[in-house]
Amino acid sequence: MFATLVTAALFVSSVLAQDGLLIQTPSFKQCKDAQIKWESGKGPYNVIIVPAEDPCADALYDLGDHKGKSTTWLVGLPAGADVMLSLLDSTGTEAWSGTITVEESEDDGCVPKELRKLAPEPVVSSSSAAAPSSSSAAAPSSSAEAESSSAAEVPETTPAVTTPNSVAPPSPPSNDEEEAGAGIPIGAANAGTNPFGGDDEGAAFAVSSYSAPVMVLGSILGAAALLL
Repeated sequence: MFATLVTAALFVSSVLAQDGLLIQTPSFKQCKDAQIKWESGKGPYNVIIVPAEDPCADALYDLGDHKGKSTTWLVGLPAGADVMLSLLDSTGTEAWSGTITVEESEDDGCVPKELRKLAPEPVVSSSSAAAPSSSSAAAPSSSAEAESSSAAEVPETTPAVTTPNSVAPPSPPSNDEEEAGAGIPIGAANAGTNPFGGDDEGAAFAVSSYSAPVMVLGSILGAAALLL
């Protein structure tokens, strides 16, 4: 409600100033000279600077009384501050400027400490706020990927090559196995045994059985040779 009343009062003042007193809206730059001008009315003129958000509040600066219709002022306000000018002539007529936003400069030595609070708070962008969370979320993911890739890597192994020479020969049967007849040699180990039996009589029979036909065949071949 209060803001509405202030806006209405400023509107009425602007309408009245169209036929009489009028103050221009200059440009302000931090710690730089600004030219302030006005028209009509009857001097002397008083100029004050007030906060734009509350024009009826206490003046930030009182630039004093002026007989002429202009003045130069060193802008002692921080960059980003929003202010307005109020002009009052000797008849009590008042005029207001538009909102002035102070521009930034490298020099801020002229700004009083108590007025530095007029500077707006720095705005943190959403992208800057999201950067730490995205990077911190990405770190575990990359670590998990590194662990999974390490787990997926199977170390190369060289297969062992077994040569025939590396095969250990069978151990000889124990005395118990020989007595029980459990160990029966096979293959080349059995080459010395008699296929027809296990005693000497069988062996002699086999030799005599093969030698008789051989002697008969030899006699026939000898007789044939004599006839020829």
